[in-house]
Amino acid sequence: MSKKALCFGLEPYPVAGYSVDHCPLIEIVPLPFKEEEISASHILFTSKTAVKLFPLSKKPVLAIGKGTAREAEKKGFFVEKVADEETQEGICSLLSMLPSLSIFWPRSDKARTVLAQYCRAKMITLTECSIYTVTEKKVVLPDLSSYDALFFTSPSTVEAFFALTPKIPPSIHLLSIGPVTQEMLSKYYFN
Repeated sequence: MSKKALCFGLEPYPVAGYSVDHCPLIEIVPLPFKEEEISASHILFTSKTAVKLFPLSKKPVLAIGKGTAREAEKKGFFVEKVADEETQEGICSLLSMLPSLSIFWPRSDKARTVLAQYCRAKMITLTECSIYTVTEKKVVLPDLSSYDALFFTSPSTVEAFFALTPKIPPSIHLLSIGPVTQEMLSKYYFN
């Protein structure tokens, strides 16, 4: 019998060594935005959701990670560069190696501010545009004791989970997709 994990992301996500059940705790709500001419030299995607919601453009793309880059290429965007570290800090590192450019950033209205602060400090022209928000879904969690692990794919999934229940069976492992989600998880749960 294999170990079971419960994934809380928008989509089912493979977890090595586990069979995965999916219980999405968040949903995406598009926000109105004007599809004006983008004067920036590049579009920056920091999520697959932004790629899916943003209209196709001939502008070159900078992507936060391989998954976002694949989604952008699948839609028809030209991905010029991908950050090595799949975080806003990774994008900042990528920008430090690129010549002068300007960026249009379609993003969640709840995006972290690391990138915007970096661009201001380095005098990089950044146009931010909130094109979606993340809301919590009304769900009933399955019996958590039937799982070996819980898998969180974003800080929003962590917040949504702990809004539903502060109690986790002690035998369950808590897993996350990256350092930012892990940091949020650490704020809510201490082993």
